[in-house]
Amino acid sequence: MSVEEILKQWGIAAEQDEYFLEYLQKQYPNNVFFIDYCPFPAGDKYDQVEILFQEVLERKADRDEYMKIERKFNDVMVKLWLYNEVYVYFNYIYTKRYNKGYRKLFRQYIKGCPASKNNPISDKKVLEMLTRLSFRLSIQIEIYLKEFQMVVVPSFSCFVVYFHDISYKEVVEKIVNVEGLYLRKYYKDSFAYADIAYETGCIV
Repeated sequence: MSVEEILKQWGIAAEQDEYFLEYLQKQYPNNVFFIDYCPFPAGDKYDQVEILFQEVLERKADRDEYMKIERKFNDVMVKLWLYNEVYVYFNYIYTKRYNKGYRKLFRQYIKGCPASKNNPISDKKVLEMLTRLSFRLSIQIEIYLKEFQMVVVPSFSCFVVYFHDISYKEVVEKIVNVEGLYLRKYYKDSFAYADIAYETGCIV
C-alpha cells in the first residue's frame, strides 16, 4: 500500500498528476508542519547556518556540527517509532549513492522491500539507517506512522509532517522540542516540497 492509498482511506485524493505533499499543503495547510532546527523561516541568513551533507563531503562544512544536527532528527524518529507501527515507502532510491557505512545493511533490507509498497520497520538500526540516508539525500522516502496517523517526508534540513489527526501534534511537539528541534507551522511560501531537494545536487 502506497502513501497515496493510505490517504485515500482517510478520504483524501490528490489529482493524478499532483504530488500528494503539494496537495496536502494546499488543501490542509493547518495539518502540515515542519520539524526544523529553526523555529521560524529565517530568510537569506539561513544559508549561513544550514549544513548539508554534501558540503561535509566537500570539506566545506564541519562534520561534527552536521552530525549533531542529524542526530537530533534521528532521535526524534526513534522516539516516534517507539509508539507507532512504522512503514516506509521508497519513492526513489539512489542505488549507487548511499553512504558506504550503510551499504551492506541497506542491501539486506531492500531485498525484501517492494518499492511500490509501504514496508514495515521493526528494527531500530534499519530505522536509523533510513532516517540518516534520507536526511543526507541519498534516498527519497515517505514514512507512515500508523497510531499517530502521520506521514513524514524527510527533506533537506527538515522533515515535512502531515497530521491526519491533529490531536497528536501536542505530543509530537514535545518529543521534537526535547531533542532541541522545533515543530513549525506550514505557511504559503515555505520552501518545503521534498522532491525539490533532489534537484539541488545535494547527494552522497
